[in-house]
Amino acid sequence: MAKTRQDLKILIVDDDEKSLKLLEAKLNILGFKRILKANNGDECMSLSQEELPDLIFLDIVMPGLDGGDIAKKLSEIEKTKDIPVIFATVLITSKEIGSSGSEIEGKIFIAKPYDTEKIEQAIRVALGDM
Repeated sequence: MAKTRQDLKILIVDDDEKSLKLLEAKLNILGFKRILKANNGDECMSLSQEELPDLIFLDIVMPGLDGGDIAKKLSEIEKTKDIPVIFATVLITSKEIGSSGSEIEGKIFIAKPYDTEKIEQAIRVALGDM
């Protein structure tokens, strides 16, 4: 049986507390209730392996391990390698990403500030229709 939105476990990784809370609120509006949060790469690596989330929203620009480094590490670990990642960034705009939920070279991106519709589109690309 497929998981419902309420059943899906989503990990948000961002060093900015406001961004974490904003994305959590938008995910709650969309019906996602099992939200985990990490403020840095080390917390993300720990939580990912302990909790095995269904999806990870990963900020690209963070001190220490950045989003790209974290995604690479996750892909090298057997139990986390298949967890879909959506990269969150201020480096490109929603307009540059486009309206399709934004796959660029096989990676899924979403622009900050977060737009609820774009979040939902990106999740559909990452997980398929729910």
